[in-house]
Amino acid sequence: MVIVGIDCATDPKKVGLALGSLESQLVVKEARTATSHTDIVETVSGWMNMSENALLALDAPLGWPSNLGASLNAHMAGNVIDNDAHSMFRRATDIEIKRRTDQQPLDVGADRIARTALATLRFLDEIRSNTNITMAWQSGEVTERQFIEVYPAATLKVMAIPNPGYKRKDQTAQRQAILDALDIECSEALAKAACADDNVLDSIICVLAGKDFAQGRSIGPSDLDTAKKEGWIWVR
Repeated sequence: MVIVGIDCATDPKKVGLALGSLESQLVVKEARTATSHTDIVETVSGWMNMSENALLALDAPLGWPSNLGASLNAHMAGNVIDNDAHSMFRRATDIEIKRRTDQQPLDVGADRIARTALATLRFLDEIRSNTNITMAWQSGEVTERQFIEVYPAATLKVMAIPNPGYKRKDQTAQRQAILDALDIECSEALAKAACADDNVLDSIICVLAGKDFAQGRSIGPSDLDTAKKEGWIWVR
């Protein structure tokens, strides 16, 4: 089956794209940064259409906290909001990821990550027009084209892979150490690209998180209705 990983960003040139194939082993066949919004849509659509069973793993929030909308709907400027910040700005999945992994996702209700979420939903909508793809809600065998939300930092945490920081341009050695610890196969050229650019490495980690989902190892929500409203981060 095909697994596509996207490390999302507002700037298309900082979006990481990775194509994986899961048979007896996970093989990463392509990995690079995008060149434009159109490149993201066309490349991902083409990859997803390569197989009837394909999974798209996106590193971006795909929804907002339910309490945020409810709290702001009737609010008037200057009036108190009788909600604590966590319940307004964090989704149920953000709270659960923190509890399970001690890794805190960014607050989509109160952080610049919201802009990334909007950009992601826009190109995802265009991908939908090119391929029949639906949001997945059950970890396990993928028998159609589906997409999920993932979080590379949490995936590294549950795999016990040290992550002292690897985002800076000069942290090539740290990215190499992470790549070496991942359970994947890739060419020397792809490994070099991942070590040179954290966005490429994160897209590969997204593919790995997709593998966990496809193998039924990711933990799903206890409250499906809330998850369908807010989104859910799939981590083993």
